[in-house]
Amino acid sequence: MRFLPLTICIMAFALTSIAQPFAIGRQTITLTDPSRSNRSIPSEIFYPATSAGNNTPVANGVFPVIVFGHGFSMNYDAYSNFWNELVPQGYILAFPKTEIGPIPFPSHGDLAADMNYTITWFLAENTTVASRYNQKLNGKFGVMGHSMGGGCSFIAAATNPNITVIANYAAAETNPSAIAAAANITIPALIFAGSKDCVAGPSGNQTPMYNALASACKSYVNVTDGSHCQFGESNTLCNFGETTSCPFASYISRSAQHTKTFQYLNPFLRFYLKGDCSAWSEYQQLLANPTGATVQNSCSYQLPVAAITVNGSQNICYGDSTLLEANNSYSNLWTGGSTQQQLTITQGGTYQLIVTDNLGCKDTTTQAITQTAIQVQANIVNANCGSNDGEATLNPIGGASPYSFQWPNGDTNNSIIGLSAGSYAVTVTDDNACNTIYTLSISAPGTLSASIATIGTTCPSDSNGTAIASVSGGTTPYGYSWQSVSSTNDTATGFPAGQYQLIVTDSNGCNLIDTFDITSPILWSPLIVSLTGTELCEEDTAKIVPIDNYYGYVWNTGDTTQTINVTQSGFYNCTVLDGNGCYVPGVGVTVNFFQNYLNPEIELTGDSLYLTEGNAVAWFVDGVEISGANDNYIINPAAGGYFAQVVDSNGCIDIAKAYTVTGVIQPKLLQGIQVYPNPTKDMLTITGTPIGIELMITDILGKRFEVSSYDMSENGTITLKLDQLPAQMYFLQIVSGESRYICKVFITQ
Repeated sequence: MRFLPLTICIMAFALTSIAQPFAIGRQTITLTDPSRSNRSIPSEIFYPATSAGNNTPVANGVFPVIVFGHGFSMNYDAYSNFWNELVPQGYILAFPKTEIGPIPFPSHGDLAADMNYTITWFLAENTTVASRYNQKLNGKFGVMGHSMGGGCSFIAAATNPNITVIANYAAAETNPSAIAAAANITIPALIFAGSKDCVAGPSGNQTPMYNALASACKSYVNVTDGSHCQFGESNTLCNFGETTSCPFASYISRSAQHTKTFQYLNPFLRFYLKGDCSAWSEYQQLLANPTGATVQNSCSYQLPVAAITVNGSQNICYGDSTLLEANNSYSNLWTGGSTQQQLTITQGGTYQLIVTDNLGCKDTTTQAITQTAIQVQANIVNANCGSNDGEATLNPIGGASPYSFQWPNGDTNNSIIGLSAGSYAVTVTDDNACNTIYTLSISAPGTLSASIATIGTTCPSDSNGTAIASVSGGTTPYGYSWQSVSSTNDTATGFPAGQYQLIVTDSNGCNLIDTFDITSPILWSPLIVSLTGTELCEEDTAKIVPIDNYYGYVWNTGDTTQTINVTQSGFYNCTVLDGNGCYVPGVGVTVNFFQNYLNPEIELTGDSLYLTEGNAVAWFVDGVEISGANDNYIINPAAGGYFAQVVDSNGCIDIAKAYTVTGVIQPKLLQGIQVYPNPTKDMLTITGTPIGIELMITDILGKRFEVSSYDMSENGTITLKLDQLPAQMYFLQIVSGESRYICKVFITQ
């Protein structure tokens, strides 16, 4: 028992160590403002430290910064109560030591600018690696001040967007005017006054400042029997001024005034500078129920309250949905991560909503959604083969009874009879109108199934296809009924190509009807061609043969050879025997033989030999071909025996009968004759002809054409009208006694 006090002491020490506040570090520094001609700003900074002392390391964490403006003729050391109160809680306090007075008289504008530059300096230090404040600031700044410094805090806050809050104590009107500056301040504000302040009384200073503020949230705490100087520590000059101004005044104690000040200040700063949302309720309680002070408060802010509206039912059916809606204008975070105003719910469960306002304060609520899932148990009696005697009874669980049933045939009971094999979908609905569709299956014992393998016919015209059935299920033995073939076994043959049915019957009389296809090979008909062409002369022979080689040939001429030779016009085709033993008809060919219709002769006219018809291919004299002679005439032929090869319009060649020339014929040619234009379309002019001529026009086959009309003048000029002649080449002959003139004339379109 004697060790108990020691144990208690150890426990108490441990608890104290855990709750121990930050140590106070101190830095004395002179800041330089380059924007104001490198103005020097000597300052004292007090900060949360790993250990108390000058220039010790900053403690772990991030902290807000408060810049404090001193009173007239007062320095930073008059406000040790503020750094001793706030730094251990995790605030950095900076005190510019400029514009103290009384000589020279302080510049209120410069002190306010010094306070603002101090904030600018901290912002830079937060991102300077070598600084003790690197990454140590939480980004929130406050300005505070006492008396003259309180008025300067209004001037500073009116122009600096980096300031988060303002709080001051017995603030005095300044030049430029703090009251005027207050009208430009919209950040949260806490204004303290002492009811017995006779140095900078509330009516002419703090009250008009508070009234001028444009802040959405502002509070005014007038400490009952509070003095001007007792917001800070005892200061000789301040005490002298206050005693002189109020020689017989009595106040609450300095420590009581400090306690009352921090009672309001601490939750105000924790809420706005540290984001401690729990401090808001504490702060509002103090404002609503003040003791030892009179309070004014103007603020519409309220902590966020999470609320959910269910747009639909809180009890949803399986497959249905309902809609949850957040009743606020905050940032929302639902279960599952959605940040929308509404959340669609398709499953039962408890859904959480976390709301966050623009100050980072949160609230949480939940909403339970239940979901009805109906499950069905079924007792089934399967049908016998070929019968409608299946039965089913449904027993739902889940949901709310009683249940209703809707079968496909219209029945509404939970039991049904007379079912054949198959699937049945039943709608089951509970008393809350939730439903589910349950599908049950009725089977018949021994369901038959079959697969049929086939062998196609050898040739398209054959009837030798085969089918082989493989049957399972049902009850053996099986009976087989094949379409078109008399077989009762599982194999049937003798099918021509086509589609057929098989009926299988088991011993219970259950039937299965299946279809199958018998195929036949696809045969390609051979192409029959004439190797010598299909247009021939009557003395030619056509050689006809199928393309490719086969095993047998049957021609429509009766021949059975691979090749036939024909000399008569007609259609020729062959049926061939292929490698599968199938006879395949070919694609035949038509051959046409032209009959010779010419009977050409050679005639001697004047000094030339002429063909009576056809086109000359070659001339021969005494059996020797005359080189270059392929016209229908020979002018001035030498003595000898002549014959000519003549081609008709079909390209067939005939021989003109021979003609023998006895003696040399001396040509007599007409001189000085001109024929123009040549070629011509319809008119031809001939000049230089003698009197009494004979004029003759023939084509290349020797056919003579009569000229319908021509005119001859006295000077021997002849004009021929040839418009009735077809466009081609002609021979023009002009004969006068034993003399003649021959030329080619071309008539064009």
